[in-house]
Amino acid sequence: MDNGAVLGGRYTLRERIGAGGMGVVWRATDTRLDRQVAVKLLSVPAGLSEGERARFLGMFVREARAAAALESSYVVPVFDHSADGDTPYLVMPLLSGRTLRELLDTYGPMEPARAAETAAQVCRALVAAHRAGIVHRDIKPPNVMVTAEGTVKVLDFGVAKFIDARTGAGHLTATTDAPVGTLHYMAPERFTGGGDTGAGDLYSLGCTLYETLTGTTPFKGASAAVLMYSHVHEEVRRPSELRPGLGAAWDELLLRLLAKDPADRPDATAAATALDALAR
Repeated sequence: MDNGAVLGGRYTLRERIGAGGMGVVWRATDTRLDRQVAVKLLSVPAGLSEGERARFLGMFVREARAAAALESSYVVPVFDHSADGDTPYLVMPLLSGRTLRELLDTYGPMEPARAAETAAQVCRALVAAHRAGIVHRDIKPPNVMVTAEGTVKVLDFGVAKFIDARTGAGHLTATTDAPVGTLHYMAPERFTGGGDTGAGDLYSLGCTLYETLTGTTPFKGASAAVLMYSHVHEEVRRPSELRPGLGAAWDELLLRLLAKDPADRPDATAAATALDALAR
């Protein structure tokens, strides 16, 4: 897709502003409403049969509609969705801010109170999603945007399931081609056939928050196999061992979020309450 291309007779692509494993993000002009928007073009895997492609695009439409129905000030809304030929795309607001990944890479670990406030806002996005029956599946620092005003917006609701279908991440094995960066944040049940539930999002939030506080993810590994084994079998170090002074309340919350058994993790509402207390 080139600069100046028009999608749906309405969205004129102006500048490529991001790219990743799932596609490309453009700054675009909505010519109907005369406003700047972000357009995310999603990659469709090659080699699909006509029927597989139709099912794939149908899944995208269902997920996009579900994401568009989410009502939360902590979720990036979906304005529109369609496809240009066989390339599906989402239209969203053009946000001013930086992702948590960018903030951590630039400034290092956050002060605990700010980390708690940031994570609590992610929890509020998850509360709205889980009540609507939507599981994000890919909570991680690049998918948490902190706006110029300091508000957190969770990115890519409605996209993660689409990514799973592209990478085979719904059936992960030791030879999976799912991005290792994503594997750092995946719940153990994703690797053992336990499926996707809201509890998996809380585990991923725990991994994200652990890194936000300590500067490192709970588990390290150069390969998918090592990371998967660690999530399933190894115990995580208490965050206070890596950052003295965090205190018992932080250790307790992080270890609960990172519990191997999904039933032992708090839900998003309980986690938000605990984080609000730590932010004071």
